[in-house]
Amino acid sequence: MPRLRWLMIGLCFAATAINYIDRATIAIAAPFMARDLNIDPATLGLILGAFFWTYALMQLPFAGD
Repeated sequence: MPRLRWLMIGLCFAATAINYIDRATIAIAAPFMARDLNIDPATLGLILGAFFWTYALMQLPFAGD
């Protein structure tokens, strides 16, 4: 049983690290995406704002676990 516990802890750590890296890369990739898709800064702000607001709202149901 302790081996399974450490496996679960490792998987949770890996998922958290991947999630953090994924969110951090949006800031780096946003200018390139905006240039390639011809999105002005105001529209890009609305798109990213919609993404982060829904991301934050979906954290609430799972924050209590």
